[in-house]
Amino acid sequence: QALSGQLEASSSGRQDEDAKWRQQVQSGMEAQLNEWRQQVQANMEAQLNEWKRRLDAQLEEDREMIRELTPPLDDEKLKKGEMTSVYFGSAMGDQGVEPFLDEFIDLGSRPAARPLRDAKTLEPSHDEFAGFVFKMQANLDPKHRDCMAYVRVVSGTFRKGMKVVHGRTGRSLTLATATMLFGSDRDGVEEAFPGDVIGLNNPAGGLFQIGDALHTGSSVAFEPIPSFSPEVFARCLCPSPSKSKNFNKGLDALIAEGAVQMLRERGEEAGARDLDVGLDVGHGGRRC
Repeated sequence: QALSGQLEASSSGRQDEDAKWRQQVQSGMEAQLNEWRQQVQANMEAQLNEWKRRLDAQLEEDREMIRELTPPLDDEKLKKGEMTSVYFGSAMGDQGVEPFLDEFIDLGSRPAARPLRDAKTLEPSHDEFAGFVFKMQANLDPKHRDCMAYVRVVSGTFRKGMKVVHGRTGRSLTLATATMLFGSDRDGVEEAFPGDVIGLNNPAGGLFQIGDALHTGSSVAFEPIPSFSPEVFARCLCPSPSKSKNFNKGLDALIAEGAVQMLRERGEEAGARDLDVGLDVGHGGRRC
């Protein structure tokens, strides 16, 4: 029994010594690791600060060179397209992003007045809503045969659900939905102001056309959008009579978008046949 007690006491003592030794080793390693971390962090911070100092110095030198070698920015030339503003910065390094956005807002063109057919102009400050269709685009959604009319707000405020007058036909319309397009994203629009562009769904039959005016209050007729004479001529024929209806719809969509023009030239003799100059729909009963 005495021998057994001595062995147990000896074993317990060794375990205590081993635990103390492990604790000392662990504490020493943690202290050394913390010291290494602090040294590495201090070295990295010093190196980053040195790189930043060099980059700032280089940026300042480049900035001075740009100031000396380039003419000052002229707002009038910028608006006319005779001068282009150039910005230097890094989005990844967060250098010059905020000044660029602030400057972009200041230099951005303000909503402009739109000329009317009666030689007057409609100012953006006008209280009544007015806008004009300047672009048509079909098949934005591959799953649906949709068509979008792009409308620029000229005056007043657009509000979802408002009633407007379609200037060309005189019809009263309720703009229940409007879309703001950014790339492939679509967002609903509750309000829009002069200078904004909204997208309206063009119903079946093609109610909207390029140059149409939408307005509330007094009638508005904008100056027509310039139309340029075509330089490339082609003759389009429908290869299959069974597909003539779809062919005609496709032509109507292209014409509505302003992508093509249908031209027609009459013969010299009165009542002479029409000569196809632009597009020819051979099997659908339509000729142009």
